[in-house]
Amino acid sequence: MNFDSVKPDLSDRIAVKTITPTQRSRLHTKSLRLAINAQCYDCIYDKTDVGSWRQQVAACPSANCPLYCQRPKPIKIGEAA
Repeated sequence: MNFDSVKPDLSDRIAVKTITPTQRSRLHTKSLRLAINAQCYDCIYDKTDVGSWRQQVAACPSANCPLYCQRPKPIKIGEAA
């Protein structure tokens, strides 16, 4: 039996919304981590450039920035939090 014909096609009914770090920070105003993420995202992220926003922020060349040491970086597999 082919189950593909049984499943309804919901692709036109399900809207996937991606929330940016800036929007997330505005929803949770007491989170310092989200505020730092939002600042770094606003400062360096370019959606036309290569890589995710975290990859672009991790490669940030602004070592003089006060948030440089606290900037979000991609989590490596097997790395403890």
